[in-house]
Amino acid sequence: HDQATNFIQLGRTIRTTHRSIRCLWIRFNNGDESILAVLREFSHELIGSTAIESMVLENRIGTHEIRCMKDFLCSNTTLRGIKFLKTDTDASSFLLLHDFFVGNSSLRVFDAFGNTKLGDEAIMEVLEAMTEGGVMLETLNVGERTFGEEVDEGVVRVSEVGVASMMDFVSRTPSITHLKIRLRGQTNNTLATLSNILQTPQCNISRLELDGQFGDEGILLLAEALKTNATVRTITIGYSENLTDVGGNALLQVSKDVYGTGTWES
Repeated sequence: HDQATNFIQLGRTIRTTHRSIRCLWIRFNNGDESILAVLREFSHELIGSTAIESMVLENRIGTHEIRCMKDFLCSNTTLRGIKFLKTDTDASSFLLLHDFFVGNSSLRVFDAFGNTKLGDEAIMEVLEAMTEGGVMLETLNVGERTFGEEVDEGVVRVSEVGVASMMDFVSRTPSITHLKIRLRGQTNNTLATLSNILQTPQCNISRLELDGQFGDEGILLLAEALKTNATVRTITIGYSENLTDVGGNALLQVSKDVYGTGTWES
């Protein structure tokens, strides 16, 4: 009872404060119905709050927990960033948040890292909702927690189809400046699409962070696109089991020719 009272008071304080709250971080472990009830009451008290700039939802947060926070999130129009960190959110979770992604024109950052059930259907639900709402996203970050390791049983992953939908979203969202995709579904084909995007005049991407199953073919296309791109300033190529020095050195050469600097570790 004391815990519930404290959280309700905290929610009320956040709602009425005139101070800016940079980030509200909710870390949730397995809980029974009483814990969910506290989360529901806390979230209800947040309705109407404009102080929170960003939110991080971490750990054992799934559809039940999202349902508890739905009314607050779907009525909020001021959050600039939201991160789902190692959660159990899936397509049904994001379907509940459809109105949030459609109605929040302030949203600038969508970050989803290490979520065990974030498959194609889930990521496409988010992207379609943001497209419908005309969200001017600036940072799109989607990544897997166990990249490069054996595939865990029960983990739902974003495939090449899902990454292709992300590329389509990026092509129609010129406000994006930071793109980070750390997924096995990132392939030579999706890098080919990204290379085409980088050569369009409306592209404003300045920072790229890429991991995946792509190899030299995709990187060579990327290197060619960078010869005429005027916006990219930082590129990080992480894990890729199919990339060799051929692709790496091609990218390095463009970096030296265009930007005058660059390093490549074999």
